[in-house]
Amino acid sequence: MATDVVAAGARRDAHWYQTFFDEHWLTISSQTHSPEKSAAEVEFLVDELGLQAGQTVLDLPCGHGRHSIEFARRGLRVVGVDLNEEPLERAYWAAREAGVKVDLRRVDMPTFLYASREDHIVPWHSAYETVHVLPGKKQFVVGASGHIAGVINPPAKKKRSHWTNTRLPKTAEAWFEGATEHPGSWWPVWSDWLKLQAGKLVAAPKKPGDAKHPPIEPAPGRYVKAKA
Repeated sequence: MATDVVAAGARRDAHWYQTFFDEHWLTISSQTHSPEKSAAEVEFLVDELGLQAGQTVLDLPCGHGRHSIEFARRGLRVVGVDLNEEPLERAYWAAREAGVKVDLRRVDMPTFLYASREDHIVPWHSAYETVHVLPGKKQFVVGASGHIAGVINPPAKKKRSHWTNTRLPKTAEAWFEGATEHPGSWWPVWSDWLKLQAGKLVAAPKKPGDAKHPPIEPAPGRYVKAKA
């Protein structure tokens, strides 16, 4: 009985997405997602998006590559990205067996994570768990107020405050206990983070579009006025 309790506790503590997509899931998935169905789904996307051979497609998350491989079979350059290594390894061997090339990668991009302290839709404690999900460099910031007012807070207004902490401890409570409160908007923190990830500034184009991509119509576009 004690062993069962420990095992059950371990399952609760583990991130389900790291263990769920195992051999059992693949067996079930193969019964509900046949090769014919995967091919039909990709064919639909190719037709609807007007994809041409040689163009690049990002498959995220790619899982064991059922869509990535079908895209590659149609002459598309495919970058398949996933969080878990086991599905990526399966995708690699499946692509080799199919005789196609797929660029498979594990997520490692830097991430800026924001949460509003009084957000009732995405509680900031829940949002903090993302730091334990994504690999790569992460920065987590909490802003005052709720779901909308906390996010839309231009610095010029000099309203509210935000919290930062360079450390990412196990729990949200520990993060907040070690955080520093700063007056005003969190936007400057985000802006500084973006500068570190971006390249050199370039002059904005004098007019939208180019010879290959002409403007379709003035903003905001017809879809905004379309009735559901």
